[in-house]
Amino acid sequence: MKNKQLLNLIIVASIIFIFYLSLHFFRGPKPISEDSQPTNFSAHRALKQVEIIANKPHSMGTEAHIQVRNYVQDQLEKMGLLTSIQHTTVIDDRQDLRAASVYNVIGVLKGSNNSKAIIIVSHYDSTPHTLAAADDGAGVGSMLEAIRAIKELGSLKNDIVFLFTDGEESGLFGAKAFVREHELAEEVGLLLNLEARGSSGPAFTYEVSPQNGWIMREYFKAVSHPIASSFAYEVYKLMPNSTDFMVFKDAGLSGYNTAFLEDFVNYHSMTDSPENLDLRSLQHIGSYIMGVVAHFGNMEINDPKTSDLLYFNIIGDIIIYYPQSFSIVLLVLVGILFVLAFILELKRKYISTWKVLLSILIFAVTMAIASGAIWLLNNKIIANYPHYSIYYSTNYYNIMYYVVSYSAISLAIFSFFYALLYKKVGIRNLIFGVIIVNLFAMIALYIYIPTAVYTSLIPLFCILIAFIICRYFGITWKSKPTAFSIIHLIAVIPVITFYAPIVKILFITFGLGFPFAGLGAWIILLGFLLIPMRLIFNMNRWALSILTLIIGVTALVAADRNSDYDAERPLQSSIMYVYNHDTDSALWVSNVLETDEWNQQFFDNSSRGALTEIYPYAKRIRLKNEAPILEFQKPIVTVLSDSVFDTRRKLKFRLQSAIQAENFQLYIHQNDISSFHINDKLVTDSLFYHQPWKDYHIMNYFGWYQEGVEFTIECNSSTPIELLIFEKKIGLPEQLTFDPMPDYIIPHVGYESFMSQILSRVVL
Repeated sequence: MKNKQLLNLIIVASIIFIFYLSLHFFRGPKPISEDSQPTNFSAHRALKQVEIIANKPHSMGTEAHIQVRNYVQDQLEKMGLLTSIQHTTVIDDRQDLRAASVYNVIGVLKGSNNSKAIIIVSHYDSTPHTLAAADDGAGVGSMLEAIRAIKELGSLKNDIVFLFTDGEESGLFGAKAFVREHELAEEVGLLLNLEARGSSGPAFTYEVSPQNGWIMREYFKAVSHPIASSFAYEVYKLMPNSTDFMVFKDAGLSGYNTAFLEDFVNYHSMTDSPENLDLRSLQHIGSYIMGVVAHFGNMEINDPKTSDLLYFNIIGDIIIYYPQSFSIVLLVLVGILFVLAFILELKRKYISTWKVLLSILIFAVTMAIASGAIWLLNNKIIANYPHYSIYYSTNYYNIMYYVVSYSAISLAIFSFFYALLYKKVGIRNLIFGVIIVNLFAMIALYIYIPTAVYTSLIPLFCILIAFIICRYFGITWKSKPTAFSIIHLIAVIPVITFYAPIVKILFITFGLGFPFAGLGAWIILLGFLLIPMRLIFNMNRWALSILTLIIGVTALVAADRNSDYDAERPLQSSIMYVYNHDTDSALWVSNVLETDEWNQQFFDNSSRGALTEIYPYAKRIRLKNEAPILEFQKPIVTVLSDSVFDTRRKLKFRLQSAIQAENFQLYIHQNDISSFHINDKLVTDSLFYHQPWKDYHIMNYFGWYQEGVEFTIECNSSTPIELLIFEKKIGLPEQLTFDPMPDYIIPHVGYESFMSQILSRVVL
């Protein structure tokens, strides 16, 4: 008995250790110091570039944006690359029109005998209120450091194009400009796009182009620390994000999209600073650049577009991959293994059909109860800490405490029910209930999300093989406990190492806004661990439930103690100044309906409602308060030409900002527009012309520089053209005095915070 108890302890300790290893090695490589060999990519050297780039926010149209562009151009020229600026106007044709003035920076490292070029891409613009050290200063800084190191390696066969896109944050404008207009787009054979959705964690290759068999096989040869998952893209599609890679992929270019995802709370925030950037993450994306360039730089790039691979990490950067077409073979094999295992168990009367069916219900009910408990707890937490909801996906600085808490509490609930039932129902029946649920999930995935089928297929294969071996050789816990335990331990190793990082990433990605993605994966993993769980039950039936409940509650207490904000974990505050020239009225406006101790000075007599004072037909509820009325110069409208032919009028005018606003929105009230040009480029989307929003054709323009924007409108001559011009200038009016922002308050993210918005009406 003592020997069995010792064996149980060893197995349980081994399981815990495997969990630790799975999460510990799921990270980027150790950063290389700046005094290392010149041929090495050094995260420390790259960080110095990031510190210059991320010195201040640099969104489109700002002086800081121009400074970053000039710095990148200067660095490329100093390193001897063929350097150019692609300046153009980009129109994103759709009903709610978007356009921008774009300045892409392009550096070409010429090869000795080019077949197809390799292009490395990152964007150098930021959102208005972030230093953007990770998104995408890390990409820009890594590219500059990689260029330096690559030049030390000597010449390559293929051209390497380094593209620093503009306007990614505003609408992927730079990427659209490159694929539509630049001659180099036709020469590209392979693409690596660098992104970030946080400020730490491994650089995750989460999206690739279709028919990726060849490029992925070569990728795994090329990079030294691959972290990749064909399932990750299915998760990415559920998020309201897009990157430059989407544009390149839609244009038919082959390649990879990579980003690090942890510390998501820093995304687009002023806390996305060089100090908060993980050097391992920086080293990781640098290793991708160096690996891709070194591997593909000297080979004939002729992508054969072979069938897709399914791929995933099992521990650290160890990659497993196989053709997607092979899934049907594995699926049939798993089906055969299930039937064989089920017959062997049934034949020896270890299971019964009705108890297995009952076990399916038990697993479903347990998952529902655990999910329901977390749902109630999550709602209570969000209600008690309303400032969490200000952040993307309700993902606050203390999110990891909630990941631990929710995981532990759901494990406590799960283990309670199975400890209660495992003797009455039988552990084998319970496990087969889990297996059957996952068999149905595997078939559904194969039909609807084939790139994710391995999330059920691989664990089922491992567990069923262990069952068959034990039953075929007559190995049971009672007769041969050591052999039984080792076989099942080996079976769950790939399951844990595969699932544990997925659970963590899903929790972090969706935060408290939707914790059930991570929770669902976690409970599925627990189902596969019923054999090791049974060993704990044998030692003490309720120990696991009690211990994990204590851990869960302790993590909640720790989360509470870390729920406040301070200089290191600042609170985001929302405020916008709005002025209407027509009514000579002004408002303070906030998208966050509750004030904080700083912005409450603007809302001493506030109300809630839609911003109809300036936006026709506005519906979104905001916090509003009267604001001091200031004098603003109206935008400069210069008529360049105006002619009438028959009943049609053709008007060309230039629009400039007298207050140096960076962006603007234009509402055009004219019900018969036949053509609309922006800087001599035609808007082609019929929805813009024929399905205006209410009575207005709407356009958003980003990167409004001093030279202004030219428009040409052809319309019915009998109706005047009415323009509503919403100038959007970053920052609050300098003429006003108010209490300065303390160090524990930072601007809320996005284009509607810490912004002055001025409405002018012009009739032409």
